[in-house]
Amino acid sequence: MAAAIIVMAITLIVGSMLWVLPSPKERRQMRLRQLAMDKGLRVQLTRIKDMGSPGKMLDCVAYRLSEGAHKSDRQNWKLFRTTEEWRMDINGWSFGKTLKKENFPDIEAIKDCVTQLPEDCVVVESTKYAVSIYWNEQGDENTLVDIEEVLKKLLAL
Repeated sequence: MAAAIIVMAITLIVGSMLWVLPSPKERRQMRLRQLAMDKGLRVQLTRIKDMGSPGKMLDCVAYRLSEGAHKSDRQNWKLFRTTEEWRMDINGWSFGKTLKKENFPDIEAIKDCVTQLPEDCVVVESTKYAVSIYWNEQGDENTLVDIEEVLKKLLAL
């Protein structure tokens, strides 16, 4: 009887310890985020509006690259991945309801950049302070390198 209680107590303790450990997916995400921060990218867990389902929010991670000071001549814009063909401004991407692609002199450069992004990138954003890619982190280190290159190209526009 005493042995059964000891075995049960040890099982509960070991089970609790295993429950707290990060899963392989979480370890991969932590590795990607640390690698991104080592490369000078800022990583932020965030929620954004789901353009495909009004009223819904998407949980994703923003990978940002900034110049430090703001760049007053950089335009503020946001591209959303879309599957609705009538809303596409750039091969599967839409500027949304308020912006038109005709307002952007660098539209071809933007187009070249976003076509290099993996399918799980859902938003690309440019502000006076930074460029950001909102990503679901389904890729690996090579995908992170691709995202970093796109962020650098967008920052240079």
